[in-house]
Amino acid sequence: MGNQQGTLPVTDIELGWLAGVIDGEGTIAFSVYTLRHNGKIVNNVRVKPQLIVTNTDKALVERVSDILSRCGIGAHFQTRTQHGRGFAKTSKYRPLHVANVSGFKRAKKALELVGPHLVSKRVKAELVLRYIVQRELKISAQWPTRSKASLDAQDLRLIHEIMLYADANNIKGPRSKHIEWIEGLLNEHEQKGGLIAA
Repeated sequence: MGNQQGTLPVTDIELGWLAGVIDGEGTIAFSVYTLRHNGKIVNNVRVKPQLIVTNTDKALVERVSDILSRCGIGAHFQTRTQHGRGFAKTSKYRPLHVANVSGFKRAKKALELVGPHLVSKRVKAELVLRYIVQRELKISAQWPTRSKASLDAQDLRLIHEIMLYADANNIKGPRSKHIEWIEGLLNEHEQKGGLIAA
């Protein structure tokens, strides 16, 4: 596979390895944010797709970042100190290394690259990629009159589907606190036929 940096090309073996690491150590995140005005939630929805690999093995996470970089995908690399419970200044835990691909353009490119090779995270990758593509098409259709296209019922339904899938497949149990909020926005939208600000 070619790349923009002029470095060594990425091999199919490396892509398979990367997909395996993402399946085992990674997260395909789809964060939904609420906006508040004067302490009250307003009907603005912000979505942040991410692909994250976290591990205490620095060489592993650096290799993930290297492969992504050689494919022209920017990944933010950082090292975090783990403290466990409490507020102890010293830690018995090893530092945690993180490679984070964040935002629509980068996440799209990464999911298109590794998605076909994923196993356990393939369905979520496909759902998130479908949302990104759906939003890009709507934004480009309204350009240059608007920089952002408002969310419609189709967008809200897909956000809801992704959130339900993530909760159903979370080994720690349901975690999303915004599912009911999205359901309420979807019901309101379908009753009034309006658009939700993005």
